[in-house]
Amino acid sequence: MTSEHERLARRFLAGASSLDDYLNFFHDDCVYKVANQPAVYGKAALAQAAAFFRSRVQRVEHRLLSLWCINDRVVCELEASYTRSDDQVVTIPCLDLFTIREGKIAALQIFADMAPVFRP
Repeated sequence: MTSEHERLARRFLAGASSLDDYLNFFHDDCVYKVANQPAVYGKAALAQAAAFFRSRVQRVEHRLLSLWCINDRVVCELEASYTRSDDQVVTIPCLDLFTIREGKIAALQIFADMAPVFRP
């Protein structure tokens, strides 16, 4: 049986057509952290960070390899493919840890080495 948390994570990883659609996945007081970068707190700050990131890559696609649900947490092992502004596609392994509250993402930690995505 697929849980509501699993469905939310799968929909999120399938991608959003716009920044507003992306932000709709998140709780208003969310926490978002990628690798060793400082955490972003709240939907307004996430909107700024996501808009900046979207200005640096053309497209993001996820290939889900495995998924585990444990209470309010969802752990996803995946490959993320980023199409850079120079049209080069860079694929990296990732582990995403979602914390779900009230049907929204309350926290997302992304464990990935993002350096290859931004190398010239």
